[in-house]
Amino acid sequence: MWWNKEKSTMVELANSRSILGNTTQPDQRSDILPVAPESISPKLSTEAVFKSLALFAVALNGSLTVFGYMNLAGYLERFGITLSELDIDIPTLMFQGYLTLVNGVYGEANKYPLFGPAALCFVFVLIAGAIVFKLLPKHSPDKKFAISMFLGTLFLLSPTIPFLGAKYGMKLAAEDYSSQNGAWPKLGLQKTHTIKTNNGDISGAVLFSTKSYTIILVKNEVYKLSNDTNRIVRKITLSPREEPMEKFLLENQGTNSRTDHD
Repeated sequence: MWWNKEKSTMVELANSRSILGNTTQPDQRSDILPVAPESISPKLSTEAVFKSLALFAVALNGSLTVFGYMNLAGYLERFGITLSELDIDIPTLMFQGYLTLVNGVYGEANKYPLFGPAALCFVFVLIAGAIVFKLLPKHSPDKKFAISMFLGTLFLLSPTIPFLGAKYGMKLAAEDYSSQNGAWPKLGLQKTHTIKTNNGDISGAVLFSTKSYTIILVKNEVYKLSNDTNRIVRKITLSPREEPMEKFLLENQGTNSRTDHD
């Protein structure tokens, strides 16, 4: 019979903890909670801010370099000098671009009291507002507006901060001059540079200078001098441009035809 005492039944006890542990998949453990989207939004916003600032810095440096290049190109071209013959580095171009941007924008704004600065401030606030509304979409409109006003004012004033250092340097120069020559002239100083060359002394106004060359204007003559040897590399004579002979003949021909017709 099946209940015969000579027959034995083997029973194996299993650990209840192992059974419960095996029923749960490793990626479905109860101690791992889902991350709320709100908890990662500040990190993403911070990364977006730093990326935007980096892009803004690259764009600003590129714009200053282009402005500086075009400013020098237009200025020196009037005197017959091209930038391709001068070794100008990037920091010099950026500094010239900074001067061009600040003097041009702020100079034009100051020509119209109240309206000019207000319009300039409004433009900077709009630029700051576009950045704020892009990077902080979940903030309230009032908070966005306040941040835009703050950043716009900061953008407006930040380009003028370096001028404080220049103004202080000009003050020190005026004090040194006044200690030797009396009061500082009301209209400032006129500067004349004299350079000894192989053809004698040349006195005039320095238009531009690099590590290798100096461009000096003496009345209607422009001299390009080598800084290493003080030799005259090139001389340019400036004179008023005359009208082409073809234009003069066409105008006279038109005048004569009208006279004959009358």
